[in-house]
Amino acid sequence: MIDAASKYGRRSRTSTPVTASTIALIGCEKTGDAALPGRLRRLGYFVRPFADVTDFLIAAREGAKFDLLLTPLQPLPHWHAVLDMCARTEIAVILLATEPQMPTLAQALVTAKEQFMGRVEVNFATVPVTDMELGCWVGLLSRPKPAVAPPPRRQDERLFGAYRLNVLRRKAFVREQEAKLTPREFEVALILFENANRVLERGILLEAVWGVKAESHRSRVLDVCISNLRRKLNLCEGNGVELIPIYRRGYQLRWFELSASEDTLIDRSLSISAEATPRALELA
Repeated sequence: MIDAASKYGRRSRTSTPVTASTIALIGCEKTGDAALPGRLRRLGYFVRPFADVTDFLIAAREGAKFDLLLTPLQPLPHWHAVLDMCARTEIAVILLATEPQMPTLAQALVTAKEQFMGRVEVNFATVPVTDMELGCWVGLLSRPKPAVAPPPRRQDERLFGAYRLNVLRRKAFVREQEAKLTPREFEVALILFENANRVLERGILLEAVWGVKAESHRSRVLDVCISNLRRKLNLCEGNGVELIPIYRRGYQLRWFELSASEDTLIDRSLSISAEATPRALELA
């Protein structure tokens, strides 16, 4: 009976360190080095041998996790299937080839580069491979990938917790889903967010966005716009905001801290910019 650790290609905690890389090896007898699995184990790696490509693909589809695949050259249809699986599961590949196979090897590398556009890392080693070469290749390719740092915040974007407003493109996003706003709806939303926790007079909003004088405050155009923003931006407690009407005055967009159990954490320092924009200063 095969235990769970063996089935999914992971060592048990009692036998080896959990940091050891897991290597898939296809067709040990075809690599030209029948002792390869044992050599890899002596180097400190866990090895999961497969008789052929089909067995490897089945295991990967069932959830087996591998850090690296060692395989001899495969026929073109099988090679495509291997590359596709490795690209989707982020497994690096080392092709094992003999000197006479170099022309075919070159074509296999070109196929990987042209059809998979760098989505899978493919290298090669000629057999027989020395222990030093093997250790260098496997150690280099099976090491964990460094965490990717988030891109710096662009100057043309404003971040407000679950909300992102792109000032240049005049687009609004709620939890990275675009909200389809009209140009005037975007202008009102930007003013509300950049003046969060302030009461904004109806007359100021009307004049800033529609060019309507304050005495025309009875117009319903602002109320319709506010209603659309509530719906399109989902302005609610679940997103850490509350848009409330202030009787006979205007509107206020309020921020409040979300509890630790919520899935969104709001940075209040981003919700009220320390450097107010010219429009925010005019509305203060």
